[in-house]
Amino acid sequence: MFPNFRKPQLRKILVALCIVSFTVCIWFNGLWVPQQVAQAIDIPGLVQSGVDDYRAGEYSRAIATWQQALDAVDPDNLTHQSILLENLARAHRQIGQFSQEITYWEQTIDRYEQLGDLQALGRSLTEQAQAYNQLGQHRRALALLCGETITDCNQGSALQISQALTDAGGEAAALGSLGETYRLTGNYEQAIVALNQSLTVIDVVGTDRFNARAAVLNSLGNTYAAQAQVSRRRAESADTQGDLRAVGELTERANTQTQQAVKFLRQSYNAAKNTSGVAAQVRSLLNLIPLYQSLNQANDVSQAQQTTRSLIANLPDSQEKVFAILTLAGYLEPQSTRQCPSATVVTQQTELLENGIAISRTIQSARAESFALGQLGNLYERCGDDTKALELTRQARLVADQDRSSQDSLYLWAWQQGRILEAQGNSEAAKVAYTQALEILDAIRSDILNSNQELQFDFRDRVEPIYREFASLKLQELPTSVLISKDVESKSVDSVLATLDSLKLAELQNYFANDCVIVPNATRVDTVGEKLATAVISTAILPNRTAIIASFPNGQQQIEWINIKQEDLVEEINGLRFALEDSRRFTRANAYKAPSQKLYDQLVRPFEAMLNQLQVNELVFINDGILRSIPMAALFDGQQFLIEKFAIATTPSLTLTDPNMLNRNNLNALILGLSEESYVNDQYFQPLSEVDDEVATVNAQFPGSKVLRNKEFSETNLRKALQDKSYRILHIATHGSFGAEPKDNFIVTGQKIDERNHKALTISELDALIRSVSSIDSEPIDLLTLTACETAIGDGRATLGLAGVAVRAGVRSAIASLWAVNDAATADLITRFYNHLLDPNLSKAEALRTAQLEIIQAGEYSKSPYYWAPFILIGNWL
Repeated sequence: MFPNFRKPQLRKILVALCIVSFTVCIWFNGLWVPQQVAQAIDIPGLVQSGVDDYRAGEYSRAIATWQQALDAVDPDNLTHQSILLENLARAHRQIGQFSQEITYWEQTIDRYEQLGDLQALGRSLTEQAQAYNQLGQHRRALALLCGETITDCNQGSALQISQALTDAGGEAAALGSLGETYRLTGNYEQAIVALNQSLTVIDVVGTDRFNARAAVLNSLGNTYAAQAQVSRRRAESADTQGDLRAVGELTERANTQTQQAVKFLRQSYNAAKNTSGVAAQVRSLLNLIPLYQSLNQANDVSQAQQTTRSLIANLPDSQEKVFAILTLAGYLEPQSTRQCPSATVVTQQTELLENGIAISRTIQSARAESFALGQLGNLYERCGDDTKALELTRQARLVADQDRSSQDSLYLWAWQQGRILEAQGNSEAAKVAYTQALEILDAIRSDILNSNQELQFDFRDRVEPIYREFASLKLQELPTSVLISKDVESKSVDSVLATLDSLKLAELQNYFANDCVIVPNATRVDTVGEKLATAVISTAILPNRTAIIASFPNGQQQIEWINIKQEDLVEEINGLRFALEDSRRFTRANAYKAPSQKLYDQLVRPFEAMLNQLQVNELVFINDGILRSIPMAALFDGQQFLIEKFAIATTPSLTLTDPNMLNRNNLNALILGLSEESYVNDQYFQPLSEVDDEVATVNAQFPGSKVLRNKEFSETNLRKALQDKSYRILHIATHGSFGAEPKDNFIVTGQKIDERNHKALTISELDALIRSVSSIDSEPIDLLTLTACETAIGDGRATLGLAGVAVRAGVRSAIASLWAVNDAATADLITRFYNHLLDPNLSKAEALRTAQLEIIQAGEYSKSPYYWAPFILIGNWL
């Protein structure tokens, strides 16, 4: 029926999106009929007719009927209005119109406030919060349910109201919805607390009228499954570092969390089965299937798929049913496959997806229809029938374009259309489709990346490839190894750079999740370079080769390629990183030279002639992926290090660097240091014996500075110091780490949280603290210096934390190290750097370069780049 596989698979992406749309926890799903109403229009009859339509899956008809009844109700009868508004809200939920649902809940809440019915008000707030969750607006949901912390709920929130009224049903619902919201934002610990509290309340009540137990257990299972996913990703990162102990611990933790997830989801299924909750059974089984697949439990997978299909057939037609069908269709093939499924699976999937399309059209759910059409189009794409794939994809785009709530699917279908057109050889039409996909994605990127913490795991599948594929498509048409002047081709290069810049913004936003405040600058880094003797080198890692784009200060550009597969490049870069860290050992002293020279030949040598001709003295690198983990200063040309030729800086993107020059008048510093041994989550950090001298030296270099050392270095004291006075430099001499997860990015404070452990201050928390004490009129901190920090080796994602540290911490620039260095060597280099920073004739990059050159040429640690190379300047280099 289908030719062989040729295209990338979107099954995983579509399943993820469908699950998001499917995990609605309906805590109160009763429909109301007002009684004893004497009107010319039979309002009770209209309402009952709407109820009958609703139960039959005729949601649009029910909405029309209830709206007619609402229009006829006495304007002063707030009780009847609230009943009809509740019914209308739930009906709009069933067809995926969550914005309309929220509007009806707002009107319902207004009526209950006027009536003084606090119990109904609290329960309505819970349901409105669930609708906000469906739109990815979790902050609003949290505010309605309780707030950021479960121990101190907002006055007038759903949980506070239910607890004040001792409304056990309302409390169980609010806690369950709160736990689900915490899960969606990645706050898994708080989620587990809230969900367990909800179960306790349900047990006290002793009844489960609304199948709440199944919903809570389902959320618990999903929470543990998400934790397992985080643990596995951390294990993969540890594996690349060769940390076998951590790999074993994290893998064991992931397995335990997976088993916990399976246990709770089975309990959820059984609870739903006991109360004849068909929809709840389907939810639990659909969440169990991928866990069974990850555990290689083929019999359980097959049985769950068969049972799910039978149960879905018994569901009334609704958007929930359609997404259940789409999710099941995706799970019919192994999770890891990228090929066209077997003929049997193709037949089964086609039948399910066509059924989903039919139901979507019956219930008039544009969102469900769009996903069903798009997923079927993707099946045809993967199996090589481009003609049918293109037609279905165009239909999916058309339907999504007509529905305001389907923008998150619209960019997927534009992307899919671009891929198919490119496969057909229609590159111009493909570029149009890709452009449209990126325009849509850029407009909704924040909502997409923040809508669900689980979706962030799939960033590389559902967001990143669009930018890379489009950049690759445009780069194919540009000349290489020649200078490109300001003409049509230059505009094309600028378009490529802008595309890659959007990718880097998306990467940072995805990495830091919904806590990240990213405000691009209007001035691009490469245009700043045109006014100075600065060249900008950008890299873009593609599956089979890597592009290097140099932008010179005269406005010309040049493109070069490294013809190497991505996985091979990662292996080579990791090898170089290991060699650089090992270079302090006598037996490994020169092992870095060959791989470092190879990378120099690839990244820099092709541009040497132009750099020399234009007398460039500063290089700014905007590196991609794994290339961020290598200090460019240590690139070796066979005779010299790159730092011996140029001052060097790095920035996460073209538009995330404040281009203002450093004002060296009255430089002062807030200096934080921890010299004592410490523990974070029982992980041991050795004493930093040189920190006391480092702190004293920095304090002497900058008059008007303040020192917080050891136990004085606490979050409270740091906040107070920043409130009391403005500081230009924030110098932090303590252990720190940058890892694959934002929560792994932390610095160790001197504040004890128990007898053994110190408080870890994450970069996100540091940012929040800095921003909380900043005023509109205050200047941002010019420089954040982090000594004794390190990034995890081998994980391109881990370096995102370091690459974005200046952006994340709300400062103009930062200096940090890629690996942990001898603290005496650190103090030596940083002291030299600050001395040169005071020279108004030197930029920050030149000050760092001068300090590094002094060590290379005459310093105690000159023999190895291990000591001086890892320190990188991030952000503003002027």
